[in-house]
Amino acid sequence: MTGESGIRGDFGKLNALAAMAGRTHQRKLELAEKMSEWIRKTIDREFFTHADPYGKRWPGRKQPDRRTNPLMVRTGDLMTGFAETATADGVKVENAVPYAEWLNDGTRKMPPRIMLPGEYGGLGLWGEPLVRLALDALRLNFKGAF
Repeated sequence: MTGESGIRGDFGKLNALAAMAGRTHQRKLELAEKMSEWIRKTIDREFFTHADPYGKRWPGRKQPDRRTNPLMVRTGDLMTGFAETATADGVKVENAVPYAEWLNDGTRKMPPRIMLPGEYGGLGLWGEPLVRLALDALRLNFKGAF
């Protein structure tokens, strides 16, 4: 048996699966871009509804005043300071505004107004839609493989 493999059969499905695996990097990047778009829209919605990723409303101002601007939107820098970067490894969300972390995490004198899901709170209301996007991407990637 020189030069022959002991395995015989129709390798069409295996070849199709290998081709799909080769497209995985591109599909992961496409998924990250879709997630990035969804995250951007969701952050904007949070600022409109004044609610965190867990559905809880942000605490109001400590002292009600005459300001007419919505809570957390004085100049718009905080809301527009978010940047989502999509890579094949996932989505990175950052905010260039120096005070974003204090507002998100709170301080000794100020309650948190959470804008992004936290390390310990899970994904909250973000979880199901992001998982749905991932499952749709998997179905698309392996369509017809089996």
